[in-house]
Amino acid sequence: MKKTYKKAFCILLVFSVLLSISSISAMAETTQHATGLIWDTWESYLKNMDETTLRALSTQRPGDVDADGKISASDARLCLRAAAALETLTEPQRAAADVDNSADVSASDARKVLRTAAGLDVLEDLAIDTTLDWGLVIGPLKGRGSGRYFWQYRIDREGLTVTEESIAPPEGKDGASPETFFVITPEKPGKYTVTFQLTTFAQDTVLDEFRLDITVT
Repeated sequence: MKKTYKKAFCILLVFSVLLSISSISAMAETTQHATGLIWDTWESYLKNMDETTLRALSTQRPGDVDADGKISASDARLCLRAAAALETLTEPQRAAADVDNSADVSASDARKVLRTAAGLDVLEDLAIDTTLDWGLVIGPLKGRGSGRYFWQYRIDREGLTVTEESIAPPEGKDGASPETFFVITPEKPGKYTVTFQLTTFAQDTVLDEFRLDITVT
């Protein structure tokens, strides 16, 4: 009987060790804060930047609530419906709709988006603060003209790495443009301005643009 107990104990010990090894491997790509909280690192996200990750981390262009790459009357309509509690927005959509930075979506936001769509107003630049150990994703942004126009970026100074990730449109949508996400990784502290422009490949025609101000500490 004692041998049976010893054997069972040894088997249990082996499983415990294997479980510990698996847990350590799973945590290899995480960071532990002084509080004891553990979360994924930016590097771990970069290694697995699939569609789900891109959408989860994305920050949409201000005013572009439906994420179709442009600010239009349909965005204003979404703002108004959300303000009246007739539409439920995702967190990225709510942030894009809150163009007056009031921490809420209101009729005032809808009016400002509509005026911007009509060329009567200009939205403030998107501003984001981050740290050296964390980046950001801007998008999705869609091109126009069946691929003739697409989004490009320009940085005012060195210190950021920007990569583009594209997601093809669903099958059956002929002429639809892919969704583009811009993944930004800080390399050194500072203040940066990234300009996103909807242009031809030759950049001889600009249909649309907006700016992102980034502060890295």
